[in-house]
Amino acid sequence: MKKSFSIPILLFVVLLLAIFLVWPQYQEFKDLKEQVDEKQAELSETEEYLSELSQISEKLNDYQDSLKKIESALPQDSSLPSLLNFFQKESSENGLLLKNINQTEGKRKEEPKGILAKVKETYINLSLTGTYPSLKGFLESLEKSSRLIEVENISIDTAGEEFPEYNILIKVHHM
Repeated sequence: MKKSFSIPILLFVVLLLAIFLVWPQYQEFKDLKEQVDEKQAELSETEEYLSELSQISEKLNDYQDSLKKIESALPQDSSLPSLLNFFQKESSENGLLLKNINQTEGKRKEEPKGILAKVKETYINLSLTGTYPSLKGFLESLEKSSRLIEVENISIDTAGEEFPEYNILIKVHHM
């Protein structure tokens, strides 16, 4: 009778040990396994992202010449002295006398959105004197320039002088 009574007690003790010792360890193991699976999923997503970035980087290398042209057309700084020097040099090379140059405020017709919101505009008012062919050459040199320059307005004053005076409003784009 003692054998039949000790077997259920032993089974009960083994069951209690399993519940209080093994079950928490099993739960901890299960939680750790879930964390490992999550980390592996994050790692695989990160690897996919990095491979996509490397593919994009390789594609960008194919467009380096175009990117350099854009970078020169839209310089990072609006270095006003270099811009004024550029206008002085181009006007003198084309036979025009630069009488006056100043920076003016211009208003945008509408606010750009997205990536164009980063592009800034500087307005320069030039007062030049010279012949019409010289003015034409000057405007052509501005057009051929690597910078993004727009001529907004040209006014001609022929009051009594040997050569007409040209007032040109120029818009320069930069980052």
